[in-house]
Amino acid sequence: MKNEIIRTIKTQEEFFKTHKTKEVRFRLDNLKKMKQLILSHQNRLHDALWADLHKPAFEAYAGEIGFVLQELNLQIRKVKRWS
Repeated sequence: MKNEIIRTIKTQEEFFKTHKTKEVRFRLDNLKKMKQLILSHQNRLHDALWADLHKPAFEAYAGEIGFVLQELNLQIRKVKRWS
């Protein structure tokens, strides 16, 4: 397990050094992917928030899921200007 973590970190460091993450298109694509993942796994996220924190559906959405989606929407709208 420890070796796997070290390999993953090394791989991520090498990728970061390629400067691919500086490209606006790369950032925008990944923000959109993250948004889609959250939307497609909302039920699982809610279940996890219920299991861990006993958050009701509305509270889970308003305080966690919806908040993150709002932030992602802002980032998607402004990433070109901010970059």
